[in-house]
Amino acid sequence: MSELAIEGVVPVFRVASVGRAMAWYHEVLGFSGDAVGPPQDPLFAIVKRDGFEVMLQKIIRGVGAARSASESGGGWDAYVRIYDATAMWESVRARIPDLAPIRSTEYGCREFTVVDPDGHVLVFGEC
Repeated sequence: MSELAIEGVVPVFRVASVGRAMAWYHEVLGFSGDAVGPPQDPLFAIVKRDGFEVMLQKIIRGVGAARSASESGGGWDAYVRIYDATAMWESVRARIPDLAPIRSTEYGCREFTVVDPDGHVLVFGEC
């Protein structure tokens, strides 16, 4: 592999509460991770699952606000490639009962969308 090869890309989500976001990613999506900073109010965390990472950065002076779902305009913050959309959807739906159904796209993927407590839009796609 070349010294110039990209090893990976990790989304960084600005959140109001790192602890709350970590709990949501763990309980709803099955991520685990470690936080940095005071245990009662961490400043940063990396949550992981199956080789996929998300960095959670607390909103503080000098760091922009969290994304608002109402301002997203249908945009995505992360596209998560999965092997079985039905199994993942059922797992998430057990925790989010009003989860929208899986949709088939014109580009050949089966997808569903999840919005985290800070308004970040994650699309899970089986392509």
